[in-house]
Amino acid sequence: PAPRLADVATGSPTALHAFVRGEASLRAARWDSAAAAFRAATEADSAFALAWLRLAEAYGWRNDAAAEGAAARAAARRSLHRLAPRERALLAVRDLHDAADFAAVDSADALARRYPADPEIRYVQASDVYKRQSSAKAPGSLTPMPRVSGSRW
Repeated sequence: PAPRLADVATGSPTALHAFVRGEASLRAARWDSAAAAFRAATEADSAFALAWLRLAEAYGWRNDAAAEGAAARAAARRSLHRLAPRERALLAVRDLHDAADFAAVDSADALARRYPADPEIRYVQASDVYKRQSSAKAPGSLTPMPRVSGSRW
């Protein structure tokens, strides 16, 4: 689902405009355009945590941008208090997943129970279930992925 306006948390009209362009590009699977728009949003407001989080999302759909995605998530964490509870929880699950921590699976399951109709959260949950099943050959660790990404819808 689209973020609620109250959760966007920027006072910059320039940043908000760029963010909306980024969301449209992300939903249309135009990853490079989305990343450019979210970067513009974070340049206009460096504390715009949701724009940083969505920038990480755009990078997550590219196989060659894991380092950029990790840097964007780190920037989002610096302004964590500006994220809505749903986005904070998604960030926590993605951090666990990227650390190859099996707690990501339980955390994703809990998040899916809390937001049962949310396609982005269902995607994260399914990704972690897939990783759990594919790593059954090596118990105790998840196979690290470049990035768990959100919904394409």
